Amino acid sequence: PVFPQAKPPIIHGFPAPALPASRSPPSRLHSALTIRALAHNIIMISRPSLVFSPLFVSG
Repeated sequence: PVFPQAKPPIIHGFPAPALPASRSPPSRLHSALTIRALAHNIIMISRPSLVFSPLFVSG
């Protein structure tokens, strides 16, 4: 799925905070959580069976 730039993607039911890279670069923790959340959403949309994979259980 392609998310429009004007509309932040919905992560776990909550809209992601819009953080322009030019104003305030996101911290490492925020970046990691965002990437993980996006990956989690993509996997849930594409393959729901992978939600309970060891990657998410141990990660």
